[in-house]
Amino acid sequence: MHAQALKQNPVDERLGRYRLLYRIASGGMADLFLARSVQDPSGRLVVVKRIHDHLAGDPAFRAMLVNEARLCARLCHPSVAQVIELCSVGDTLFIVMEHVEGESLKALVKRVRLSFAQSARIIAAAAAGLHHAHELRDGQGRPLDVVHRDVSPHNILVSYEGEVKVVDFGVAKARSNLEPTERGVIKGKLAYMAPEQITAGRVDRRTDVFSLGVVLYEMTTSRRLFRGASPAETVHRILHMEIPWPSLLVDDYPRELEQIVMTALQRGPERRFQSAGEMEDALAGLVLRWNSRVTAHRATARSLGRVMKLVFAERIALRRELLARSEAGTLVDGTWSTGSSPSLGPLEGTVNERPIARTRRRRLHWSLLVLAGALLALLLALAFTWVGRAVG
Repeated sequence: MHAQALKQNPVDERLGRYRLLYRIASGGMADLFLARSVQDPSGRLVVVKRIHDHLAGDPAFRAMLVNEARLCARLCHPSVAQVIELCSVGDTLFIVMEHVEGESLKALVKRVRLSFAQSARIIAAAAAGLHHAHELRDGQGRPLDVVHRDVSPHNILVSYEGEVKVVDFGVAKARSNLEPTERGVIKGKLAYMAPEQITAGRVDRRTDVFSLGVVLYEMTTSRRLFRGASPAETVHRILHMEIPWPSLLVDDYPRELEQIVMTALQRGPERRFQSAGEMEDALAGLVLRWNSRVTAHRATARSLGRVMKLVFAERIALRRELLARSEAGTLVDGTWSTGSSPSLGPLEGTVNERPIARTRRRRLHWSLLVLAGALLALLLALAFTWVGRAVG
């Protein structure tokens, strides 16, 4: 973000019992602010998500959001960003959430290519958070059938200390139910949806498993999997495209990791991992085995935290500046500019349906060289034989 973004923000500095420090982001559903409790000005930071007035004024939406927020407030897991409370001041509706000092997984993979082990560790943590939500029950012990429905790199946060948090439980459902869905229109992050979600089939915990598989596939291949030139093409790819095995795209892709990714991406829910917990176990076991074989560069929260601090050093410094200014009494606009983030390039492209792997090309190249060498040797042998006979 550039210096000109540090501008005066024409909004009230206080919302209920929270003092707004600076605006983090603004979207179609809400504005996000970093805030602190007025009663505890030196206490912990929180995020206030203020719902836009035209949405908060819709009684049906308001009731639905209240129910979703109450549900999400019951989630308590290290890999889930906590919803603290839902508040209202007059007609203004806002959600108070745990502040995760870090970046989205989307921002991270745009800046750095993570190791296989670190990618697996991040997704294992996200799977653990999802499994906790999927297992949530009411006071009578009945399953609440919580499904995230919007698992994507946008909704997985990585803190500067290397912690992983899944965000926006329930909000995705509220957003998708905001307006009646038009025929042929699919809402949400289309390229990460499971086939049953697109075809209006039964959505359950295995739907989130598929989406998590797409995220892991893209992290470890640096290629977009299903995204097409149009929504129709993206839908076609999700439903019908032959998914290329990651080893066809990346040299030395670990076979064990490949099996996990492809199991998560099975189109039939009954053929996937039957829970995010199963996927977590598979990934965590793999990371544990990898970490036991090396003495350096282990995939841990601390090592990921070092990467985060190095890659986002400028952003961390800017956050501190924003916080210092806001603590001094000036509400500033901290909306991030993402255009300056360097991209990996290949992540912006989509995989081909039948890609030619670099490994196979190399093998073909060496095979041709060997064949050419053999033909040359044969020609030389024939030449020497001919010369020998001519001399004799």
